[in-house]
Amino acid sequence: MENITQSPNLAPKFHNGRINVRSYPFNKEEEFQLDKKTTWVKDLLEELELDQMMAEGHTPSGTIEVKLSIEKKNTNTLRDHFILYGSVKASYPCSCIKCLELTRESFENEFSCCFIDSELGRSPKFENSTHINHGMNELELYTFENGFLDLKELIHENIYMVANPLPLHHVDCKGLCPNCGVNLNLENCSHFPPKN
Repeated sequence: MENITQSPNLAPKFHNGRINVRSYPFNKEEEFQLDKKTTWVKDLLEELELDQMMAEGHTPSGTIEVKLSIEKKNTNTLRDHFILYGSVKASYPCSCIKCLELTRESFENEFSCCFIDSELGRSPKFENSTHINHGMNELELYTFENGFLDLKELIHENIYMVANPLPLHHVDCKGLCPNCGVNLNLENCSHFPPKN
């Protein structure tokens, strides 16, 4: 796999996570492996770590890896279109929703999709479609607009389909006292005396 951050000749294909569909070559499957050294991928990790960054003002300490296989094709039915197979994997610090203690979350998600022109996507044949059969595979159907395909938005969506919105540092976390703010995992308070 080629790493976009080490291949300057490939960089024009990805401008802030978008592909210029007109300049992308046909019938050449290309594979990319991206991480937080790529600015727009780092932005996605920063969003996951937002609460930590605001509290501590640090750069992302987690990891993120995006793998992509992309091929541009042309057929009578789909015209110019893109077939994408990919995965996104991340591990990052975040705050427990109950006690605000630091915990670590991780996830991995795989996706496969087909991008067609938005004009074709609005046609009666595709306007109500969310998936498309392509060869032996059923792919999610997306559209590209104004000559650009938005990879960053695709990966963002696939992150939030699997990222835990309610992280807990422990399943039995007691949280904070709503009156005095004491961490009830570490000590008792007069509002929540120990049960006998």
